[in-house]
Amino acid sequence: MRAWFCVLLMACQRSSSGSVDGAAPTATASSPASVVAAPPPSAPPAPTALPVSTSSSDVTGLLAAVASYDAGSAPPSLDASDGKAVFRKTKMDDAELVRIVQQIPELSRLGSDLRFFATGDANAIAGRAKDDANGITFSAQPVYWSPEPSVDVLVLTGRGKNASFVLALYPQDGGTYRLASFFLFAGDVAPVVLAYRAERRRELFWTTCWNCSGDQGGISFRDDRRVVIVQH
Repeated sequence: MRAWFCVLLMACQRSSSGSVDGAAPTATASSPASVVAAPPPSAPPAPTALPVSTSSSDVTGLLAAVASYDAGSAPPSLDASDGKAVFRKTKMDDAELVRIVQQIPELSRLGSDLRFFATGDANAIAGRAKDDANGITFSAQPVYWSPEPSVDVLVLTGRGKNASFVLALYPQDGGTYRLASFFLFAGDVAPVVLAYRAERRRELFWTTCWNCSGDQGGISFRDDRRVVIVQH
């Protein structure tokens, strides 16, 4: 089984049930991860760990030790035009991925041996999904996401030497980025791609196998204007 865990700047929420097109998959994992806490750029105080129950009454799922941070609300978009598409694929090469990751201290554990997944990976996942993925766009490319007209988030997936990952980043001036949240697949470098429906503005998904139990999750923009990544 995969040992996955997530570390978010705001909050990581474990979900014992989720819904994508009517399905309600359940996550699985082999062991809990340890809390990894790094001071956020805008909040000097140490983070407070959220409790994770491991009682026998829990629904079998991802046992994730979680750190909660106050990283502030989403910044204004660099382009606040209301007319742009909610989801916009963008082309980046592996060198750009390395540049982005290396400018964010919280992502230093990912190292410098990084790359994006291939379009063929997205096509393979979409092909296996068949009719279950009607209306879904799958992408191995990074996606600019506007959950609100005044907000831009760069969401991307990739892999390092020992782990795949999902990153959510706020674009800043000068081609830099601020970390919103990330999800790390510890010890697993299987392809992870993004999936979204154009009409669902405030949510998209990550997936390694569409509608497979524990192999996908959500990336959502909450009412408090924070980005949260969960496993379904």
